[in-house]
Amino acid sequence: MVVTWQLAALRHATAASPEQLPEWSRVLAANGGARALPPLEGLHGGASPTGTPNRCWLSLDLLATLCRLGAAGHIGGVRQVLELPRQHCPEVLLCALASCGAEWGALQEEVAGTLLLPYLGNHPNAAVVLRRLWVANAKCVLLGMVELHAKEPACVARLLDVCQELQVSTRKTYSPLDIAQ
Repeated sequence: MVVTWQLAALRHATAASPEQLPEWSRVLAANGGARALPPLEGLHGGASPTGTPNRCWLSLDLLATLCRLGAAGHIGGVRQVLELPRQHCPEVLLCALASCGAEWGALQEEVAGTLLLPYLGNHPNAAVVLRRLWVANAKCVLLGMVELHAKEPACVARLLDVCQELQVSTRKTYSPLDIAQ
């Protein structure tokens, strides 16, 4: 019951304006001890480099906490909290989730599985997002590539383009065991 209330409070706090939670915005803006994702500069199509105006989705500690709550059996409540960034700042959510340092689990696989595939295609923000993801969590990108290939076997040329854009050495062979670990 307590976790349900905590998730409801997080859902409201993450949707709040910077004026309603000025301390959160100030801490993230100054990175005053909080682990924060640097803004995603260079996004196209009006996408905000900080996600929402209150900048909460740059907080790696927030994402790590949500991942732990999801792993502890509260994935339904965590999904509700993540609905806003899924719709309004998927680039920031995806990069923060890959960078938060939480053990990769069902929540991350679910969110990455739904959000990553467009960026492996010809999305205008693909270069910014994929470069950031590759540095933060190459496994996330590799799993997305495997998933895209399973759905669309004819995408090999695009996946090779992605590898070239990311300057991935095609000499290194990633076995299924490398990807699964």
